[in-house]
Amino acid sequence: MRQAESFLSKICVLYPPPEKVNTVFGEDDIKSFENILGTELPSDYYEFLKIYGFGSFSDYFYINNPFVENGTEIFISENAGQKEIYDFLDRDNRKDIHNCLDCKFVNGQVKVFSGNPALVEYMRTEVIDDYTRSKIIAFGDHYSYAFYPDEPDGLIFLGHTDDMDFFYRYSDGKQSIVVYDEYYYEFDMTFTEFVYNYLTAKIKLPMWNDETDWEFVSYE
Repeated sequence: MRQAESFLSKICVLYPPPEKVNTVFGEDDIKSFENILGTELPSDYYEFLKIYGFGSFSDYFYINNPFVENGTEIFISENAGQKEIYDFLDRDNRKDIHNCLDCKFVNGQVKVFSGNPALVEYMRTEVIDDYTRSKIIAFGDHYSYAFYPDEPDGLIFLGHTDDMDFFYRYSDGKQSIVVYDEYYYEFDMTFTEFVYNYLTAKIKLPMWNDETDWEFVSYE
């Protein structure tokens, strides 16, 4: 938890939270929410919400908050909606799955499990810096993950920007963050580590954000 807290502290220093947060919740509220959801979410996600409340970074980077009015119902509904959207988008891909790109990083080097060589060339590791490479678990050009609760390690929708969606995944005792835009990326990061790295543009990928001047906008 120390590492997660340090990333949250860094976020707070760079992008100050509101002086007052009206969306207040405690351990009983978390347990009630998780009982309805059917699984646990990372503790640093809740710590972030306690400090920042309901809002976004510059009306662009949005993080879901299940503790606002009707928040649990909205959270469940949005997750169901994301599953429906990506199931639809992936339907055509699966008709030609042998051409879909699926790669994993093994010892810092990309290992291609399937895919079109032209797409592999586009996403060669030369365009990815060492730090980003060290944090990527897998990437590809279709939507290859199941959604919770279809699978125990399925994706849970935590937020989005105007250009991408990001999800929490817990598999084999380890948490990660999965991002879907034109491609998918799975990052070996905690929730707040991902937020920090995105806002400070330390994740460097083709067509990704390079903005670092953000302001938290409260919607409370």
